[in-house]
Amino acid sequence: MKSLIILELSYNHLCGVIPSSLGNLIDLTYLNLGNNNISGVIPPEIGEMKSLMSLALSCNHFNGVIPSSIGYLTHLTSLTLQSNQISGFIPTKIVDLEKLSTLDLSNNLLSGQIPFQLGNLKQLGYFNLSYNNFSGTVPLSLWTPIDLSHNQFETQLLSEPLDYKKGSCDEIKGLSHCKKGHQIMLIFVVSISITLLLSISVLQYCIMMVSLLIKTSSEQLGILTLDTALVPKAMVAFTKYNFLPGR
Repeated sequence: MKSLIILELSYNHLCGVIPSSLGNLIDLTYLNLGNNNISGVIPPEIGEMKSLMSLALSCNHFNGVIPSSIGYLTHLTSLTLQSNQISGFIPTKIVDLEKLSTLDLSNNLLSGQIPFQLGNLKQLGYFNLSYNNFSGTVPLSLWTPIDLSHNQFETQLLSEPLDYKKGSCDEIKGLSHCKKGHQIMLIFVVSISITLLLSISVLQYCIMMVSLLIKTSSEQLGILTLDTALVPKAMVAFTKYNFLPGR
């Protein structure tokens, strides 16, 4: 059993708790126990399953906290713990899961502030924290679309997913502040664009005028050169057929 790679037990009627001995499956890459009646806490020994790439424990009756040992699962790309009774904070060790692309912690009893370090998870493409008790402010260091609806933030956000992108400030306290920041940024971008366009137009006009001036000067110079070249010939003709004083 230690060489087991995939364990798919979802949509059954499993109950009881997860045995700590599950951590002995060190070669397991896929574990799905979702949609059962499993209760108890998530055992910290789960952090010993360092080959795990996908961990699905959603739609059960887990309680307690998310063990910090989950940060040892550095190959994890998907972590779904939604629809349980998990409480406490998001462990900061989650930021060590640099390959994580899916993180769903929705519909639990999680609280506290969202760690700004989660912005370091550059591969994260799906992030759901809805229906919890998170409070405080929302870090704008997050690069991915995130569902924050139905929480306890200082200024209540929309009850639909919000797409927060990293901006010039570190965090926001509500949507109105976000809109104001976007408006200021839009005005700044438009002003810079207009200034650049005007500068390019003025530069083009200056280049055209300089070219015209050079062309005009060249033509005048050519005429003067031609007239100067004719003078010696005229002098020769005049002295050949006329008598000059002293000849």
